[in-house]
Amino acid sequence: MIACYGDKVKYWLTFNEQNLYHSPEAFLISGYLQGEKTLRELYLIQHHVMMAHVHLTHYLHQTKPQCQMGGMLAHALVYPATCKPRDILCAQQLDEFLNQNLLRAYAGEGYSPEVMHFVAAEGFDDIYRPEDLALMATVKVDYLAFSYYASRTLNSDAIPPGTAVNNYMLFGNQDNPFLKATEWNWQIDPLGFRTIITRYYNDWRLPVFPIENGIGVIESWDGEHPIADDYRIAYHRDHINAMKAAILRMGRR
Repeated sequence: MIACYGDKVKYWLTFNEQNLYHSPEAFLISGYLQGEKTLRELYLIQHHVMMAHVHLTHYLHQTKPQCQMGGMLAHALVYPATCKPRDILCAQQLDEFLNQNLLRAYAGEGYSPEVMHFVAAEGFDDIYRPEDLALMATVKVDYLAFSYYASRTLNSDAIPPGTAVNNYMLFGNQDNPFLKATEWNWQIDPLGFRTIITRYYNDWRLPVFPIENGIGVIESWDGEHPIADDYRIAYHRDHINAMKAAILRMGRR
């Protein structure tokens, strides 16, 4: 693809929503066919996907220096359910494992120290070959991209002791009483959209590309009359205004 279209296409991405390969969903989307779906296998999948990203980014920069490669997340914006310290800690841990871990790698910093400490404690460190980590340190993306549809809220009381951070939302997810939700129970939060854009640029000083955002609704057409989807118009208006505020008021690119 790069060899064929590199002179025509400037902006490239390797994996859509790459952090999903570090969540339980990885076993559904990675081509995993059989096995015990262990935590070790989850980390193996995540690292192999990251190394594919690293090798392709390196290849693009070497062969098509006029092109740009981005890293892309399904950003998991998670609020603590209360101001209880454990709720805050668990929300921060989830952010580190599912968001910041990859953002650090995209920025050429390598994996999160917190994640790698967990890896060593679990005995998974043999997955991460020194030559892989050395190559990661030489590769940096040119921009950051993300998808965002809704925020989520985490209740630490519902998380069983010993649960891996990657699995927190399997148990601790709860509704946010301050937000409306779609029919799929995705909670509508345009301020969360602004928060992500602002934080990305504050932390990494790279161009930010929001490349997925929208609302899903159970609806049908009667075959005759126009669809009155004011709810969709309102969703996009509020999120566009949030993005505008991040750009004009906060100085984001």
